[in-house]
Amino acid sequence: MIRRTRTISALLAVLSIALPARLASADLIGHWKFDDGSGNTAADSSGYGNDGTVCGTPTWQPSEGYIDGALEFDGINDYVTTDFALDPSRGAFSAFAWIRGAVPGRTVISQAAGTGFGQKWLCTDPSDG
Repeated sequence: MIRRTRTISALLAVLSIALPARLASADLIGHWKFDDGSGNTAADSSGYGNDGTVCGTPTWQPSEGYIDGALEFDGINDYVTTDFALDPSRGAFSAFAWIRGAVPGRTVISQAAGTGFGQKWLCTDPSDG
């Protein structure tokens, strides 16, 4: 069986996923603030334990980001991966990210099976970043 993963990949400058408190609900399945500051884990604040594994060599930026920190990716091979957390065939869903990107046409949030290519959920505009 192929292990399914949900990859949050920001091949951009700095990414910080933040969710305003007023939007939080019981339906929230993942909330990665990227305010951990160090280590190889991006903690999930949703309560479901969908912690992410930091891959490559992104840099923690504790004083950057929209709220209390960010993770800076090199645009080549840095990303955060989690176990399969969402089945999009079960109905509508929303994906939300605060990003500061410099390169257009990059994937911000995607889902893939194993190491193959999957569905891109959120990307930067290929024409203007």
